[in-house]
Amino acid sequence: MSLSRLPPAATEQVARRIKITDHRTGASTAWAPNESQRLFWAACHAHPWVFAAKPRQIGITTAGQLDDLLWCAVNDSAGNRVRAGLFVDTDDKIVERAALARSIVDQLPQIFSGCTVNSERVQFPSGSVLEFHTGSGQNAGRSGGFQRLHLTELPFYLNDTTLGALIPSLSLDVGVIIETTIDMEGPNAPATKRLWRDPTNAYHRVFFSVESHREYRLPADRITDQQWSWMSSADMGFTDRESAAWWLAHCVPNMCSGDVNKALREYPQMVEHMFSTASGRFIPVSPKVLEPVAYLPCAGTNVASWVPLSSSSGQVVIAVDTGKGVERDRSAVVVLDKRDLRVCAAFSSASLDAFEFGDVVAALVRHYTAPKPSPMMGVIASPMPAQPQLIVEENGIGEAMVLRLRQIGLAVAARWTDEGSKATGLTIARQAIVAGQVYGPSDLADECDDLHQHPDTGNFKGRKDLIMAVGFALLAIRLSPYQPPAAPRQREGHIDGLSIVRAHIRPRHGGW
Repeated sequence: MSLSRLPPAATEQVARRIKITDHRTGASTAWAPNESQRLFWAACHAHPWVFAAKPRQIGITTAGQLDDLLWCAVNDSAGNRVRAGLFVDTDDKIVERAALARSIVDQLPQIFSGCTVNSERVQFPSGSVLEFHTGSGQNAGRSGGFQRLHLTELPFYLNDTTLGALIPSLSLDVGVIIETTIDMEGPNAPATKRLWRDPTNAYHRVFFSVESHREYRLPADRITDQQWSWMSSADMGFTDRESAAWWLAHCVPNMCSGDVNKALREYPQMVEHMFSTASGRFIPVSPKVLEPVAYLPCAGTNVASWVPLSSSSGQVVIAVDTGKGVERDRSAVVVLDKRDLRVCAAFSSASLDAFEFGDVVAALVRHYTAPKPSPMMGVIASPMPAQPQLIVEENGIGEAMVLRLRQIGLAVAARWTDEGSKATGLTIARQAIVAGQVYGPSDLADECDDLHQHPDTGNFKGRKDLIMAVGFALLAIRLSPYQPPAAPRQREGHIDGLSIVRAHIRPRHGGW
């Protein structure tokens, strides 16, 4: 039997009968659900798996806890003995959650009659429970089975295996709700980001921008026209000047100690702001992440492929950015289709040296080498290879990469780069990513989050190896763009005499 869920309108009506503490004044006041809370209830009702990313202090955790309590109460009264778990990041928040549960139960005896509340759980009359756990424990919630999980502030769980330990304990008819800020300084932040970006999981994603919260407003004249021009740019994404005024004139100086990057993470206007690791983000958006369709065996390494040769235009560019393989300096290779700039394949490594990485590149070249079409009749005449364009940066350690590839017998276009040409490559890559043309690898999205430019010196900081390879490929495509294949040529001088005779002579006696 399927477990019951209250419609969001009913949850909202119940909320309006509850008094909660106004965190701005400390006074007890009637709960007036805001738009973000209503959207959150609607998402939880429509989807069993929900991942909500949010700014701080918009009341989503409180809204989610009320939904947890009502879900348990409805199913318990229907004879379904259910177990729900509410997981927070610290022990002191368990005390806060238990106090809120006790307040709600006391205020609504007509709904929660017979319920008992202590510091660990809410016990319902027929045996259902809502338990309070910390996600930073060593064995949080491992025992028993859950029918509903509610996790908040996931990036700050000290134990990054908590969610993985809980999922196997879920029953078939379940609800999993994650609602959190996404601060990349949290110990579990990388795993949280991967979960958000994984295109294969079941989560329905909901993003609440700071602009969507109506309480985050100040008069529009609190910021200058010049400041508003920056706040409404593609990098910042604000469309409401009053919201931008609150963010810039109040949030940054007072709530984030003047740290713009912290304000972007904790009060984001765009999804990309949540994943920023430093101020001065160079690429304002993160490309969408797609699962590879295949993995190509290349010199003992599996290279992710999104577009095989058979599905490509047959005209691709392979570009390599050679790194030292030390700490964050990686080697990267990307294959771009000239026709639509799709990423066909990509690979990066910080452990392979230039010669080993060169073998991977050589194998990738062979995978994307198409037979050369005959100029006559548009048919395949012979398996003569038409090697893709191969672009390799030859600065420093890149010279060894070029040497290795030429020893293998490949035609290499070596590219010498300086600060100006690197900036040009990164800029053209940014344009293609922002336009939504280049996307696919999760590494590319991670680099877009990490790469930033110092506001004073203009120097680039952070990972950029794959982005740089994309820039090399795009520059090569500009110089040698996609050429549509010529139409097949028909033979000249061929006359079908039999057809001509039939057109002029009528048949006799049913035939010739």
